[in-house]
Amino acid sequence: MPIEYLPFIFFFIALLYSSVGFGGGSSYLAIMSLVITDFYEIRSTALILNICVVTIGTSVYIKNGVLKPKLLWPFFVLSIPMAYLGAQVKLSQNAFFLMLGSALLLAGIFMLLKFVQSRIESIEFS
Repeated sequence: MPIEYLPFIFFFIALLYSSVGFGGGSSYLAIMSLVITDFYEIRSTALILNICVVTIGTSVYIKNGVLKPKLLWPFFVLSIPMAYLGAQVKLSQNAFFLMLGSALLLAGIFMLLKFVQSRIESIEFS
């Protein structure tokens, strides 16, 4: 896939994920792992994109009264040291892609299982 398509793909991912309150970090990582080989660039770009989408979504939710700022402060306070601790973990490129692939594969399997379970339940109740 040509790298020129990335901005359009990222916009679509941001639009889709932000509509349900997420940032899209896992999708950014998955798409960039197919196109970009430098995993430092992948991690930092996905983090920046995720922060932008989540910040915009959070500000819209606060503006519309859906989120109360006083309920969010523990998350803001704890996210900074946890992000720092996570950044201290040194991963090789192989370990990074192995963990990313495993996490995305497991997420896909669990989503598929949940879908099958809901289909079975809907058939049983109809």
